[in-house]
Amino acid sequence: QLELQREILARILDKSGVPCAAGEFLSIVKELGLILDLDRAVVTQTLAYLAQNPNCQPLTINLSTAAVRNRGFQDWLVSEVDGIGNLNIELNEVSVLNNLDVVARFRDRINKAGPGFGVDNFGIHPSGFSYLYKLQPDYVKIDGALISEIDRNAEDRFFVSSLITVAHSLEIKAYAE
Repeated sequence: QLELQREILARILDKSGVPCAAGEFLSIVKELGLILDLDRAVVTQTLAYLAQNPNCQPLTINLSTAAVRNRGFQDWLVSEVDGIGNLNIELNEVSVLNNLDVVARFRDRINKAGPGFGVDNFGIHPSGFSYLYKLQPDYVKIDGALISEIDRNAEDRFFVSSLITVAHSLEIKAYAE
């Protein structure tokens, strides 16, 4: 296995100091209107790490749909990541499909600043992947559910092979999650 990047995971400690998985707290963060603050904190902490470790492996941050749709957040992010090449910004496929025009403009701004742009959870949405032509991400990360049984399931191998062929035909890298 070849590790190409490291994904930054947001965690909040519970009352006993144990980290909670994002699925345990994200709905509350969104309900309280704090998702942009969380995204900003993750970016800030990641950039601090990169400043101390400039030659580290590329790091990847998943952003919320709210962050990408917020012009003020976009402006702040672009100014913060300007010139940083060992950073990737990802959005999940559902966010991309539901906000294609906004995401395409965001992707252009991010790429001009320096970071890469990718689509996470690629291949799981029934709408297909025709959006790739318009969006032209640097890479797609094939959803783990499609990869987990690939060595035992011929149908999964065929489907993943098809996804990779489509991505490569557009000169988009395809990674396994």
